[in-house]
Amino acid sequence: MNGFREIKHTADIGLEVHANSIEKLFIFALNGYYKLALFDNYSSSVASEFNFSLIETNYEDLLITFLSELNYLLMVKNQVINPIHSIEILRNNHKIFLDFKGQLNNLVNPDKDITTEIKAVTYHQVKVTEDDGIFKTKIFFDI
Repeated sequence: MNGFREIKHTADIGLEVHANSIEKLFIFALNGYYKLALFDNYSSSVASEFNFSLIETNYEDLLITFLSELNYLLMVKNQVINPIHSIEILRNNHKIFLDFKGQLNNLVNPDKDITTEIKAVTYHQVKVTEDDGIFKTKIFFDI
């Protein structure tokens, strides 16, 4: 089964994410983050193409850095990536490389479109695992 579900937590909000590839895990984590932070029918206008690359030593750090960058775009700059054009994750020499491309959009009315202010992506209980081709993780966000 692929996708995400919200996890109830006393001080934060979280997601449990699962997918049949590491790239899909990152996409579902991003989609889940947007589901927590935005109204479904938010309005936006096209700004530009968005590309960025990351290098980390493990999937956990890569995921936290990835979501933190996108959290900054939404919470500080009122920008959202939609649609995602591509995401590529490669392992090489004890490093993991992420290349991400999407369309950057400006929220038209951020005060109404953002439902939950997410202060940060946390390391609480984050662990990316793979079992029989299924990648899983939990992600918690400080609100």
